[in-house]
Amino acid sequence: MPIKFYNPGPKINEPMRFDHPTNDIKEMNLVSFWHIDAPEKSFFDVPTEVSVSTAEGEHTVPVKFADRVQELYRPFGVVRVNPRPKHPIDEEDNVALTEKEAKEKGERLWRDCMIGLVRAHTQQCAEIRSHGNIPMRARGTTAHAFKTLGIEDPANDVVDVLSRKQDVSEVADLKRQLEELKSMMLAKAGK
Repeated sequence: MPIKFYNPGPKINEPMRFDHPTNDIKEMNLVSFWHIDAPEKSFFDVPTEVSVSTAEGEHTVPVKFADRVQELYRPFGVVRVNPRPKHPIDEEDNVALTEKEAKEKGERLWRDCMIGLVRAHTQQCAEIRSHGNIPMRARGTTAHAFKTLGIEDPANDVVDVLSRKQDVSEVADLKRQLEELKSMMLAKAGK
């Protein structure tokens, strides 16, 4: 019976590895993959068992993907729907009794994740500036967090952007000088 989760963030599509035993002495365990396909802001199911085909035939392998999904994607707000939990559900657990609760909790955890990413990047930019350097712009999930929250990346400060452009022109100038030196050396070597 599959276990339902809610994904409040962008689409997740990643392989999950699992081993399954075989009776063949040459191959004690076979490695297989199952792809997690969690659409953006949607519910998705995670199997508790997977059917595999081997030389011995088709058989069912129990898997613990739900535990792995719950652990790996907790920081990103992915919430497990569990109407009959074994233990009381803590507010910070990424478990909910109903789909409605899962969606609300997932959205809150995802927002907390994005705020944490923005805070960390902002602090990192301040630290880099305090040493007289120019911070890099946010990328990936952190850039997505800035965009979603409608906050400007502190690395996009006008002074930093101008410095980066100046650095680019300086690098282009150095490349041109290097090419001139190479040409001169080749010319001398060809004499």
